[in-house]
Amino acid sequence: MSDYVTDRSLLAGTVKRYSCWPVIREQTVGTHCWGVYHIYWRIFGIPSAEIGFYIHQHDSEELVVGDNPYPSKFRFPALKAAVTEAESVARRQLDLPSPYELGLTEVDFARGKICDLLEMMHWGMLEREMGNLLATPIVERGGDAAQALAFDALPPQECRLVDQFVAKERQRHLRVLKTG
Repeated sequence: MSDYVTDRSLLAGTVKRYSCWPVIREQTVGTHCWGVYHIYWRIFGIPSAEIGFYIHQHDSEELVVGDNPYPSKFRFPALKAAVTEAESVARRQLDLPSPYELGLTEVDFARGKICDLLEMMHWGMLEREMGNLLATPIVERGGDAAQALAFDALPPQECRLVDQFVAKERQRHLRVLKTG
């Protein structure tokens, strides 16, 4: 069955994120994926083609299932499981490979997820710098979750790279808040 929109996977980049959170500016899946790629490059260097493709398409499923908020999935494990299943179906509908079909290892996947969380932190920081104090949980959850995942999934030298990135971004953010 065709519904025209989800048959055009190129539109995935236009899907709006943070639909259930008060924000000053909108973010799309496309700008989010750009940020994830940029953060990956800053921490781990230029990604392989497979990781780059994964980062580029990692939230394309939102074209079909929408942006399900991180706090909801975190608080309700059954919702997270249902969303994960729906995203798997959506990925097949959009003819997109899974990370494992791309040949990504668990460490590759963890790096991508860490950068995804760090982009969330960075986006929240920019919201706060523009005056949206309601973005504080986004900043805290994103950075803390990224560091916890790095500790669990990455070798020690890469954990240090993630910690250094978070510390540098938090220092920059505090300087902006103090002078702004």
